Amino acid sequence: TLVSNMESGNWPSRLALNGFTYSCLRGPRVGDTISYLGALEKEKFENWLQKDETYTPQPYRQLAGILSEMGHQDKANAILYCGKDRERREAPAARAFGLSVLKYTIGYGFGYRYFLSLLWIIGITCFGAIVFSTTREGAQYSFWQGLGYSFDLLLPLIEIDKWHFSIDLKDFDPLQQIYFYLHKLCGYVLASFVIAGFTGITQK
Repeated sequence: TLVSNMESGNWPSRLALNGFTYSCLRGPRVGDTISYLGALEKEKFENWLQKDETYTPQPYRQLAGILSEMGHQDKANAILYCGKDRERREAPAARAFGLSVLKYTIGYGFGYRYFLSLLWIIGITCFGAIVFSTTREGAQYSFWQGLGYSFDLLLPLIEIDKWHFSIDLKDFDPLQQIYFYLHKLCGYVLASFVIAGFTGITQK
C-alpha cells in the first residue's frame, strides 16, 4: 500500500506526484489503519512528498485531506505547513519574503502555530510598556498601567480605556513618537494576518 511502501522506502527516489489522487490510506494489516497512521511519524509523509522534484500544492492538499478525513488533523496540518514551507523556499524573492512573514507571525495559519501571533502581541505590548515608562507622561503611571496603555494602542479600532487615547503622541520625544506610530501599525498588520489566517486565506 501507499503507506507501507512509504515507510519501507520502496518508492523510487524521484516522483511526479502532481495529479496523483487516492481515496484512502491503509495500514499493512486489515483493521489497523487508524492506530498505524497515528504512530507513523509525520516526517515519513514529508519525506515521501519531497521526492517530487517540482513543488505543486496538490499532493500536499491531497494527503492532508485524507489524513484529516481519517481523524489525524495534527498530521494534516503538519503536511500543509510543510507544503507552505517548501513553497516559501522555492518561491521568487518577493513571495518568499511574504511567506516568511506569515510563517513567523501566524505559522501560515495552520493548527497551533496560528497562536504565534499571541507571542508577538505579548512581546510588542511589553516592549511598548517599557517605552511608555521612559516618557514624561508615562513616568507617573505604574508598569501595569503602561501595559494596558501599550495593549490598547496595539489593538486596532478598539478602545479599552479612554485615558489611553487622551495622551497626545505629539507630547512625546520624536523617537518615542515614531515608535508608537510603528506600534499602532504593527497592530493593524498583526490583525490583518490573524484575520487572514482565521478565514483560511493564508492557507491557499
